[in-house]
Amino acid sequence: MRPEGSRLRPNAIELPLRGCRYFLNNMHSIMDKTLLKHLRNYHPRVKRLKRKIDMDDIIAKEVASTMGKGIDLVRDIGRIISAPVEQIMGIWADKLKYRRWENQIALLEKAYRKMSERGLSPSRQIPLKIAIPLLEYASVEDNENLQDMWANLLVNLANVDSKISIEISYVEILKSLSSLDAQIMQTIYGLPIEINKCVRTDNLPYSADFMDKNNTEHKEQNLSDDIICALANLNRLGCIHAAITFGGGQSFSCVNQTILGKQFFTACALTE
Repeated sequence: MRPEGSRLRPNAIELPLRGCRYFLNNMHSIMDKTLLKHLRNYHPRVKRLKRKIDMDDIIAKEVASTMGKGIDLVRDIGRIISAPVEQIMGIWADKLKYRRWENQIALLEKAYRKMSERGLSPSRQIPLKIAIPLLEYASVEDNENLQDMWANLLVNLANVDSKISIEISYVEILKSLSSLDAQIMQTIYGLPIEINKCVRTDNLPYSADFMDKNNTEHKEQNLSDDIICALANLNRLGCIHAAITFGGGQSFSCVNQTILGKQFFTACALTE
């Protein structure tokens, strides 16, 4: 027999742990406050679960109150990416931080603004294989010029009339660029596309021009280490082609534009 004065413990109702989340979410309608108090005190796992649910609610409310119009933009992401929003966002749920989320919202907002200014709207969906790394890498970019390139790439990939092919290589190249790499890339491809002409590098990153055929002077020794490293990276990515010395080495006194570099530059730029 139960000793006199003892109280009935909550395990008498045989509540399975598996159903705790349902009961806790609906606790006000299915149990009184006294029973809920005993249930929490009896099983620590239930108490921790309730605390976690409360924290999830707090986080959700904070994000919702902070995001504002960004939430509306996320709802439209399904028009660009071929998957439900819940599936897309769930992929990064375990590592999503506020700053990355904020950058993703800024990217989408900038992309939609660029589309609106040009009278465009999303006319094709970007496959998840490309959309996920694009949003992920763009979310950790703080340089304004590179952020703009990410937004331009998103606009072009989502617009069938851009004639830009959907290639994962564009994402891979853009994520590998530093701000200096991007500035040099834009300077070199700001020239007319002449793949067979050599581009002088002695005035990079601010200006560039094609080398005169009668001028064989080399000025690589005047290039800074930062410029040489940036050119080497662009060469590694296939965006430029460095000259080859007689000994088989690389010379960055002049470089050539490439087909891949031209296509990538076009994909990350918008015509006015």
